[in-house]
Amino acid sequence: MPDMRNKSVLIWSAVAALVLAALILSYSKIGTGNRQGAGALPTASAVPFTPIAHGERANVDKRVNYRITSAEQLGELWKTLHATGTPPAIDFKTHEVLAVFAGPDSGAEITVSSIEDTNQRTVSITLANPAGSCHAGTSRYEMVTVPTTTLPLTHKDAVVTTDNCP
Repeated sequence: MPDMRNKSVLIWSAVAALVLAALILSYSKIGTGNRQGAGALPTASAVPFTPIAHGERANVDKRVNYRITSAEQLGELWKTLHATGTPPAIDFKTHEVLAVFAGPDSGAEITVSSIEDTNQRTVSITLANPAGSCHAGTSRYEMVTVPTTTLPLTHKDAVVTTDNCP
C-alpha cells in the first residue's frame, strides 16, 4: 500500500505542476499581447484649429512660437504684428491661441500644418523657403485658435523649398 500512496502523491504533484505551468504561460501571453508596454506609443488624436491671422510684417526678431492664454497676452502680441484693428474675440476658457513666427529676413512662408495630442500637444509647422531671395525684410507669421489643453506643447518643423516667391 505505501507504494500506491507514493505513486498517487507523485501523480498529483505532476498534475499540479502542469496546471501551474499552464496558468503561468497563459498569463504571460495575455499580459504581453493586450496592454501597452513601456515602449508603446500613445494613440494620437487630431486637434482642430482655425487660422485667425497671418502676415509678413511682425516685429519679432527670431524664429519663435507662442502660446497665448489670455486676452491681455493676445493684445500685447497683436501690437507687435503691426495689425490693424483689434484682435479677434477668443473665449480663453475653452480656447487658446498659438502663434508661429518665421523670423526676420527668412522669406519663408510659415503655416501650421497639423496639430496632434498624445501625451503632449505637437504642432507641425511648415516653413516654405523660396529657392531665390524674395521679400527681404519680412517676418512672416500665422496665428491659430485651438481647444485649451493642459498638455505640454512641442513642435515639429518641416522645411521645404519652393520654386516661386510667396
